[in-house]
Amino acid sequence: AWASLPAAEQGEMEEAMAMLTEAGAQGHIDANFKLGILLKDVRKDFDGAEAAYRAAIAANPRGGRAHTNLGVLLAKHAEKSEVGGGDLSDIAALWVQAVEHFTNAVWLGD
Repeated sequence: AWASLPAAEQGEMEEAMAMLTEAGAQGHIDANFKLGILLKDVRKDFDGAEAAYRAAIAANPRGGRAHTNLGVLLAKHAEKSEVGGGDLSDIAALWVQAVEHFTNAVWLGD
């Protein structure tokens, strides 16, 4: 987790994320996908990860891995909302989006 990383490693991760952000802005297709992984797994920034995966899909709609990761992220968000008593229509919309991304990933076979 982010908080458990030594300051030097946090700095290295920040630098890596900045480089991936810049690479994504320059059109490097895989950069936003990798940024999404770092944001989700290291920083636990789920909103940032969602945005990065959506940018990866916009850059490469046939990128099945980004669809898979976004589907997982949306499904987890839906589950947390269910437990927290969230709005049922919002939860249903999250599940629909998650299934759409899982379906895309299966069809793309990436």
